[in-house]
Amino acid sequence: MENAIISNIELFTGRTDEINRFRDFLTKIKTGSEEKRGGILSSERGMGKSLTLMKFQELAQIERFQTIYKTITPGTVESFFADLKSQIVALVPEKKKRFSKKADFDMLPLPKGTTTTSEVLSEYIDEFFRGLDDVQEKLESQKIWAMFLVDDTEFFAIRDFENAYHILIEILKELKEKKYNIIIIFSITDEFMKYIPSQNLESNLEMFSLGKMSSKEAEIFLKRVETKNEITISKDVKEKLIRAGRGVPFVLTLATSYLYENRENASIEENVWNKCKDAILNENIVDIFDLHDEELKILENIASRKENLDTLSELEATSDLKNDISTILNDLQEKQLLVVENTFVYFSSKFLFQTLKRTSERLNIFGRANILLDLFKESIGAGKRPDTPIKEKLDELTNIAFAQRETPILTEIAESYSTMGEALMEHEMFYEAFVLFSNATEIFEKIEDFERAALLCDEMAKRFSKAKKPYYARKFLANGSRLYDKIGSEWKRNALSRNAAMLYEEAGDVYAAESFDAFTRLFYRRAYSLYKTANEGARAKKVCQKARESINNELYRKEFDKLAKKIVIEPKKEN
Repeated sequence: MENAIISNIELFTGRTDEINRFRDFLTKIKTGSEEKRGGILSSERGMGKSLTLMKFQELAQIERFQTIYKTITPGTVESFFADLKSQIVALVPEKKKRFSKKADFDMLPLPKGTTTTSEVLSEYIDEFFRGLDDVQEKLESQKIWAMFLVDDTEFFAIRDFENAYHILIEILKELKEKKYNIIIIFSITDEFMKYIPSQNLESNLEMFSLGKMSSKEAEIFLKRVETKNEITISKDVKEKLIRAGRGVPFVLTLATSYLYENRENASIEENVWNKCKDAILNENIVDIFDLHDEELKILENIASRKENLDTLSELEATSDLKNDISTILNDLQEKQLLVVENTFVYFSSKFLFQTLKRTSERLNIFGRANILLDLFKESIGAGKRPDTPIKEKLDELTNIAFAQRETPILTEIAESYSTMGEALMEHEMFYEAFVLFSNATEIFEKIEDFERAALLCDEMAKRFSKAKKPYYARKFLANGSRLYDKIGSEWKRNALSRNAAMLYEEAGDVYAAESFDAFTRLFYRRAYSLYKTANEGARAKKVCQKARESINNELYRKEFDKLAKKIVIEPKKEN
């Protein structure tokens, strides 16, 4: 994918509240009215923390802060605090010569599993600040303010150095206490906030939080994309992009980049959207990044590890590739999907990692569904009744697909059920066919394809009537009437309601002839309701008359007397 849009600071949009608060924070620090020396920028994945942190850096530079942007990686976790101290010392060049590497600071962020007692932390913080008072004196005398912006602190937890968060917070408290001219702002994903010690957090740090991008902000972003890349995006496509983005900046930038890559000229119109929409709406990075099998195998291998981290040696040992792994990794780096750092391999974006996991799960569900559907079709094609265990597994997969809103999978299952229902009809397995057609109708309705559900009911009512199975025909007619009502097709609703009512009336006639009052009442009552739905007041009144004449039960007769009085016969509308 071309790097025209993704992660471009020039396209930074919105975040007005956070930007204004950060400006105020800087102003208060420089005027001496703000004692805090640190801040946390948090959000869910994909909300643009890195770009916002870069924007913070830009604003700090305007205010004459010396800025250092640090991105934590799996390979730099252990040396982070040593590097941080070294960079603080380097703010005053003549001081750097006074620190040997060992005297500077070479402690780990506490060994894994170390209990962060106050005594242990105090010793560690004392060691970190040893010699830094001299640095602060120079900074103050030269009126130098420095700001460190630290991105991707999640890797502390991923590498099992959770104690690093305790150290970092203690360092920020100490900077505040000593009134150093040093500020540290770090970003973290919401799910890792649980590792941050919460006691007195807001009194010691400025808290910045990113929510979803508004529709207006998304519009401004797309206008900037147009200007920077000298393209136009049609109004309709912009609206669809904004809906597809769901307020998540990463999703919007990814979708926009995909459309940009697939454009035929400088104008992105409906034809480009139609070509790309399935991949965009399903966030299918396999299609978006045009991944071949071995690239996908590598990515899925990494995604199966803790968070998004793997080592080169493990990757080589477990990937079972035909081609050279280094070539594949280079290709994935060029596509900006992976980062290869010394012995570590990880996703360039945590949101991409999540998206790939969803894509893999989707492909896994598709694969399992197709296998089960093939087995199901095979048994039905041979004239056998549907296999119950296979159907139960398909029902389970359908529920998973509903939970994950996997519309393409659900559509395929519903279509397959319809096809198999046809085969069962040919073998005169009417009950089994009714169940599958009902399942298909239910799926179409739940994915809000009401028209398709209604058409299927309409067709099945005719098929079952022809097969002289009025019970099933009545069910589909009544359901179809309800569905046509949902899509606003009044004449179709009325037609199906009328046909269903006639079948219920016929069944009532049969039971009336046998003097079965309860069943006569049941079927005439249903016929009455459906005639009313179809605006057939005269026929509804006629059913009431039949009921009064054929039913012996006095209570039932009174019931139909009341129903008849409710009927107001209106002139029929012209269709």
